[in-house]
Amino acid sequence: KQVPYFTDEILKECEEKKIETVYDIMALEDDDRDELLRTLNERQLGKVAEFVNKYPNLELSYELDLEEPIRANEPKDIVINIERDEELEDIDAVCPRFPGKKAEN
Repeated sequence: KQVPYFTDEILKECEEKKIETVYDIMALEDDDRDELLRTLNERQLGKVAEFVNKYPNLELSYELDLEEPIRANEPKDIVINIERDEELEDIDAVCPRFPGKKAEN
C-alpha cells in the first residue's frame, strides 16, 4: 500500500499479474497500466505517476575479499557501493500518509 490510491483490489490484480515492485509498474505497457488503474480518476493517476516517477533507481555493488576464508561468528569486511542513476533536483519523498513534508533518506 505504499503506492498512493492502490486499493486492495488493485493490489490483488497486481498479484495476479505478477506485478510485485514499483519497477514492474514502470515497465508496464500503456494499455496494461491503463487497465490496471482504470478505477482511478485523473488526480489520483497524477499522484500515482508522481510517486512512480520519483521512486529511486539504485544500483548496488559490493566487494568481498575471498582470499581469506569466511568463518562463522567472525567479522569479515565488505565494501558496499550504492549509486543513483539520476541527479536529484527535488529530494522530497512522496508519502501521502506522512503528516508533513519528508525528505528522502
